[in-house]
Amino acid sequence: MERYLEHQSPQFAVKAQFESFSALKHACTCAALLDVYEFIPNRVDNDCYTLKCKNQECNWYLYATAFPGTDVWQI
Repeated sequence: MERYLEHQSPQFAVKAQFESFSALKHACTCAALLDVYEFIPNRVDNDCYTLKCKNQECNWYLYATAFPGTDVWQI
């Protein structure tokens, strides 16, 4: 039986949007807890959020940017 992985859901697809930085961060944290993996922030600032898998052999990463002048973030 194939296991469903939350971090591979459509919610994390390219062009997926979140109404705020906290919503994006919460979704990433929940996915990590459900999938039992750890990520580390690679870059966090006002307009960019980059995460990568803590495991050196894992190639998962996430890159999201903020829409200027809004609270909306997009992967």
